[in-house]
Amino acid sequence: MKKILVIFLLAMIISPFHVNAQRAKKKKADVKEVKSMQNELDSVSYAFGMLIGMNMKDVGFHSFNYDLFTNALKQVLGNEDAPFDDEVARDIVNNYVAGLMTRESEDNLTSSLEFLEINGKEEGIVSLESGLQYQIIETGDGVIPGPEDKVRVHYTGMLTDGTVFDSSYDQGEPVVIPLNMVIQGWSEALQLMPVGSRWKIYIPPHLGYGEMSPPGSPIKSNAVLIFDVTLLGIEE
Repeated sequence: MKKILVIFLLAMIISPFHVNAQRAKKKKADVKEVKSMQNELDSVSYAFGMLIGMNMKDVGFHSFNYDLFTNALKQVLGNEDAPFDDEVARDIVNNYVAGLMTRESEDNLTSSLEFLEINGKEEGIVSLESGLQYQIIETGDGVIPGPEDKVRVHYTGMLTDGTVFDSSYDQGEPVVIPLNMVIQGWSEALQLMPVGSRWKIYIPPHLGYGEMSPPGSPIKSNAVLIFDVTLLGIEE
């Protein structure tokens, strides 16, 4: 499981963890256009709280005691005595976040296994011993790649709810991928596909990212990954 260490609150704020690819394409906000705030301090104060909230939401905080939170801020900034020191505070937050992530990971795994069990009963779905599932949409008549080959593919990657997290079509051209440098489910599936084929592959968590959640991605821990893949060729 990915371990999050909350060392400094500021580190959480400036962390790129919550910034996804879509946000990264947007222009940075011009602070002069923030007209709802009375002055720069108001803008900074709100922005500080906003960024803290975004990062807290990312790691699973959905309920909060705001009174204690603001009291703690006032005590620290006012150099008042706190009920415990910063080391204890870090441990409290780290333990809580770790528990949230463990519960989320377990819930996601249960949902993923349920999805695969139901999906495996659908017409046209082939289930392999490894847990990988696939559906043949089009069958090609070309050669089948080996484990060291680089393949040229067009693909769309999505989650079980239909959320698209990656697509070569958005890039406007196919991509070349070494099969020994991708997640296990991709490598296994592509080594079964003749060139010219289009398959829909369903990758179980243990053949995908497992308990990891790639930074900046909507992929959660223990997620099933679904790819609509067209194998266009094998690169020399």
